[in-house]
This record gives sequence, structure tokens and C-alpha cells, in this order.
Amino acid sequence: GAEVFSIGDICVTKDTDYSTLIFDDLKNHNYEKIVFKNEVLVGGILIGNMSKTSKLINGIKRGASKEEVIGEVFS
Repeated sequence: GAEVFSIGDICVTKDTDYSTLIFDDLKNHNYEKIVFKNEVLVGGILIGNMSKTSKLINGIKRGASKEEVIGEVFS
């Protein structure tokens, strides 16, 4: 089975304050869903590749912006 990591607020509603970034690599069985509220990182799900776990935790702790996350977590 695949490894799964979930942190923070991942239950996105139709509230327009929320947005998500989704990256999926079905060939390699990897999936990433990153959740923002008011352009600030609030949660995420990783399935498969766990290499971004610490970046996600630290980003949530410091209230990373969407721009920061795109540049750091997904670079």
C-alpha cells in the first residue's frame, strides 16, 4: 500500500476563501493536495512520496503564502 500523510485543514468547502493545488503523478502513484485559506497554507495531503512532509509541516507552522509554497515545497 501507499504511504499517506495528512495535516491541518484539508476539508475544503465551497467557501471562496479556500483554494487548492493538486499534483498527481499516477504513473508513480504519487498525489499531493495543498490547501490554502486566504492565500495562506493551512493543510495538505501527500500520498506515495513523503519527501515533502517536513516542508509542509514547517510551511503551516510559519503561515507560508501560496507563492512561497509554490517556490519552496514544489520546486
